[in-house]
Amino acid sequence: MFPVNTILSFALLFLLLLPCAEAADAYADESVLPLVLERHVERVGPRIDTGGLDICLSHASLNLRSYIRTYSKLYGRLDAHSSEQTLSHHYGMTNYIKKAAQIHEQRLADGVPVDGVFFRERELFIRRADTVAVSFLERNLIHEGGPSLAGDLHSVYGRNIDTESGKYITLPDVFTDAEGLASAIATQLRRDYTAAPFGDNLEAAVFHCLQEGDKLITSHHGGTYTAEGNEGVGTWTLEPRGATFYFNPPGLGPVRAGIYCATILFDEYPELFKEKYRRGPASYAIELMPGLPVRTILTNGKGAAVGIYQTDSGPYLNFGPLHYQDEPAKDIRPVLASLSDGRSFLYVDALMESGTASHHELRVFSFNDEAITRQVTAETSCFAPDSGFLHFPPFSLPPANKSLAP
Repeated sequence: MFPVNTILSFALLFLLLLPCAEAADAYADESVLPLVLERHVERVGPRIDTGGLDICLSHASLNLRSYIRTYSKLYGRLDAHSSEQTLSHHYGMTNYIKKAAQIHEQRLADGVPVDGVFFRERELFIRRADTVAVSFLERNLIHEGGPSLAGDLHSVYGRNIDTESGKYITLPDVFTDAEGLASAIATQLRRDYTAAPFGDNLEAAVFHCLQEGDKLITSHHGGTYTAEGNEGVGTWTLEPRGATFYFNPPGLGPVRAGIYCATILFDEYPELFKEKYRRGPASYAIELMPGLPVRTILTNGKGAAVGIYQTDSGPYLNFGPLHYQDEPAKDIRPVLASLSDGRSFLYVDALMESGTASHHELRVFSFNDEAITRQVTAETSCFAPDSGFLHFPPFSLPPANKSLAP
């Protein structure tokens, strides 16, 4: 087993120290406070000969930064989620090696390209972490010996947890009208994907996919089902100003179309959300998964569609109609932070490589109605190797309209 190699402290407690302006959006609740989480990544390698194959299982997990008695059930839920994955990977490695060897031999016999690399990766992105709910999106990636990542199985699954009870939240816990919800999602999908051939039965397809997604939580109790189990499934994450829904192929379209997603906001459909979950902290953060945009209401009361994409030229940012092409970086992890004083920033952790050396740097972008501005580049990061800890973000936010030196 490799040691924990990455830890993210997803903390917004520093925001509470900032001067608090009156919330500009109706669903900001100052009684909802952020929680501090740590993200751990564990990579499991085989301890026996693999016949020259490069094999690895990887998964990420979350824990509360400190034990809080009030949220002991949440602590237990997150710990159980981590333990399930750890046990599955450690005790499943022997069978995975056998499967990899069989696939590799079959590829050679068929004369198809091989690269000898096999891995299963479960990464996660925090969408909400506060005293009402914790929500995160799991991304499952499977690569089985082919020449590239093209064609690999890729799926997502959302997990939503009630902070006080520690129980997984299902659709009926949050939403008042299942058919009305499906109709709202279908309307947004048609707006966001105007060229997609959804057909006339989109509402029914959305409803079916989401029902199948909820069954995974209720039947497996949040177990370690693999990416194959998410095919055709609809899933969702609860966020500070709404909820985002994701549809794994081929639920709404062919595999080549990828994952469709749509956000439903509190202020657009307040009647669809139960009061308990129809609120969020005055200052909030959402960790973005590259390639999947999200809509939100910023703390200045303005709506925004935010997306970030990994390209060969570097991170490409969308903020409504605004665009920004950043400098090259190998891997990125972006976090959108919207503060109670109306300012909003995008924090992007970027992995930089030069020859055999690599390091992380933190890039900070600000938004206004006219442009996206890169304000800060710091030779530090939201992430720390091995046993190090860093708070998110690792330095105070810059004053409005002013850059801050690292």
